[in-house]
Amino acid sequence: VHLLGIGAVVLVLGLLVAATDRPLGLRLPLVILPVAALLVDVLCWWWARTWEGAVRLGWMAAAILFAGLGVSLAIIAIELWRPRNAR
Repeated sequence: VHLLGIGAVVLVLGLLVAATDRPLGLRLPLVILPVAALLVDVLCWWWARTWEGAVRLGWMAAAILFAGLGVSLAIIAIELWRPRNAR
């Protein structure tokens, strides 16, 4: 349930960021990085059984995931609150 919920949030925020007017060089990493970090985080659940370094890698992936989601939320909020004629 945890993975499905976070995956849905990453999908929705990625779609919203992709629909903004920001440059492609900013939007593309904000769509790809959280998805990749989520995949690495989930893979680390199984890698941790055989490789101790997977625990640290999982924490780093989670930090990248949530940093990307935070920046995405900020960009979406700015897009929503910015006056229409300022675009």
